This record gives sequence, structure tokens and C-alpha cells, in this order.
Amino acid sequence: MAAISHILRDEVDEAKNLIGQPNVLFARNREHVTKTHRRLYEVLMPLVRTKPDWRFLVEDDYRGVATRFAVMHKEELGTVSIARKADRWRICVNNSRINYELVRGESFWTSDPEKATMKIRQKFYRDSAAERLSMYNNLGTDGVNKLFQDAVGVRTKHRETVSFDAWKFIRANIEAFSATLSEKSKEQAHAYMEAYETTRSISAFRDEWSKATADKKVMLVIQDEGQYIVKRGGDVSVYTNEMLTDDMKSKLGMLKLVEEGQLFPDIGYRISPDAFLITCADT
Repeated sequence: MAAISHILRDEVDEAKNLIGQPNVLFARNREHVTKTHRRLYEVLMPLVRTKPDWRFLVEDDYRGVATRFAVMHKEELGTVSIARKADRWRICVNNSRINYELVRGESFWTSDPEKATMKIRQKFYRDSAAERLSMYNNLGTDGVNKLFQDAVGVRTKHRETVSFDAWKFIRANIEAFSATLSEKSKEQAHAYMEAYETTRSISAFRDEWSKATADKKVMLVIQDEGQYIVKRGGDVSVYTNEMLTDDMKSKLGMLKLVEEGQLFPDIGYRISPDAFLITCADT
């Protein structure tokens, strides 16, 4: 450990420090960091100066020396870190785009700060609108499917108490039916009925979403820099806030108040902080 500490001290130059730059921030529990590894300084300082709208988040350190940064621009673009490999310091530049293009291994490794900076300039950028639409389309589909499977699991758990074949009769005579049950069975019966209704409503929403391309009954909405990218069926449009219909504003407003993964069958589903599925008023 002492040898590593000595090597690290040799790699830290007090005069070359990102800490204190206005667009260099700290992740939680990293506020104690006071210095920057020299190699990371050489990689990131040109970007810190030329990209003031980017944010460089200290994510890891070794004894107060920053060894890993997340690079942000409205969302995480990738990470840059330093590691000791084969008795020398190597710079690691990483994001999903770089990993996808690599034939072997993961991340781009180099001992040359200029090459690392160039790789960041080439590969650290936000996904295009088409890429984000595709990603959130898949996330929305997966999220709604998971809700459905979870609801089916709850319904199946309580099926022994309430026979599926008796469901219509029970719904029509719920008060009389409940009066015949013990308190424990009554709780189970109501849990089953609630799960049944939840499953049915999620199933209906999932069916509408699965055929949305043809019927245009559910739209995908991504909030992006004060605008909204809207995919309805095969059509993609960009809306300002003023262009949204009252129905869209109302449903988006309600979904923004709930956590991710929440679904309301007549309103929509929140995929992420900035992405939503909403039902369409004019079907």
C-alpha cells in the first residue's frame, strides 16, 4: 500500500488540479477530494475549458485524489478513469457506444492523454432523437410487460381462495359473498379481486400499446430541452409546450407527479423522468 501511495503522489501535481473549476462537481461522499490525478487533468482540462455546459462529476478517488469522473451533459455521456496496469498508469474511457464498437474487451484504454481526449470528443455525445425514441420505446414495452407479469403473479397467488369460474357471480354479489367468509378469507378474496382488476386494466393498456403503430391509441412522449418529441404510430413530431393539446398537458402533468414505473390505464405510464406513454383522446 505504501508503494502505491508513493507512486500516486508522484502522479499528482498541485498546480494541475480540476477541483475548484465551476463545472467540476462531486458525487455523494466524494466531497473530501482535493486533488486530481495528473493524467486525468491532462485528459479533462481541455474539455473543462472548452465545454462549459458539460459537467465533470468526481465519482471515485484514492486518498483524496480523484481517479474517476463521470462526464455529463443533461445525461451521463460516459466515464473517464485511471488505473495501474502492467506497471504504468492507463486511462480508461468508457460508454455504451465505445463498448458496442469494440471487437474484444470493454472500454478504450490508452496511456496517451491526447488520445483519450480525442476519443471523448468523438464518442461522448447525446443519443439522437431516433435513438432515444427507440430506447424509450423498448423501455416502455418492457416496463408495461413487467407490470402485467407482476399483477398476474399476485392474482395467481390468491386464486386458491377465489375460483376464477365464480368471478362473475362474485362481482355481481360482492356484499353477500363477503358476508359468508371469515375475516382472513375476506382479506384474501378482496386481494384477489383487486389483483384481477389491476391485471385486466394493465392488460388492456398493454394491448393498446402493442398495436399503437396501427391504431395510434397510445403515444410515446420524450421531454427534451423545453420541447416534446412525440411518436404516435409511425409518425414522429416535435411539440413546444404551447402546441400540446389540453389532454396531453393534463396527462403529462399527472404522470410527472408519480414515480417511474407507475401506470394509470386511462392516462398512461411513466417510463423515466423524461419519457412517458400516454393514451390518446382522439382515437
